[in-house]
Amino acid sequence: MSTGKVWVPDKDEAYVLGTVTNKGAKTSTVTTDNGKTLTVENEKIFPDNPAILHGVDDLTKLSLLHEPALLHALTTRYKDSKIYTFSGPILIALNPYQNLPIYSEAILKSYTGIKREDMSPHVYALAEQAYRAMIYFGDQSILVSGESGAGKTETTKYILSYFAAMTPDTAGSQASVKDKVLGTTPILESFGNAKTVRNNNSSRFGKYIQVQFSGGGDIVGANIDTYLLEKSRLVRQTKNERNYHI
Repeated sequence: MSTGKVWVPDKDEAYVLGTVTNKGAKTSTVTTDNGKTLTVENEKIFPDNPAILHGVDDLTKLSLLHEPALLHALTTRYKDSKIYTFSGPILIALNPYQNLPIYSEAILKSYTGIKREDMSPHVYALAEQAYRAMIYFGDQSILVSGESGAGKTETTKYILSYFAAMTPDTAGSQASVKDKVLGTTPILESFGNAKTVRNNNSSRFGKYIQVQFSGGGDIVGANIDTYLLEKSRLVRQTKNERNYHI
């Protein structure tokens, strides 16, 4: 059910809230909450969700699902230092550009063995879900994607850390496997990362990591394949960008 408030496009904030004061056949007059009076095409006016749904932890819970509603939910959570949000089976992560106290051992353990519907959004929730599905159903895949500087490499590290924590530390084997996988990062970054206008340490290649588990769910090995190396950077760089680190 609509609240009476609507979202309209804004050149500075993408969308702002307002109230329709005069509705026409093709355009309407909207008074925004920041005091502006605008004439907006009706197809660009979006009704707002009830306030109780602002900042929901899963975007599929929104009764009205459109671009401004999604952006507002993510922004509301981000301002409250909640960088993770579910969208059904997908986990959306926003880079906080600061260290947050949300990756401790205690928090990691709090996700172990918990059902999906009882989890709050977190990269550990995604890792737990994939790990349990692997135990019961077989091979699983996690796709970590995003624009330059979004935090894909850090997210991958947290996923690997979660998997490593699922293996009993009897002979230090899980730590060595994880450390070997993570230890390849500086080498790969030297030959495959470069400065761009958006990221000083941008990966200019794709990376496929395969982690092998025993029948009991313990890590026994891993391998890394790289692909789609941006070879054009060897002979030409865009303005204000650089070649590879080496």
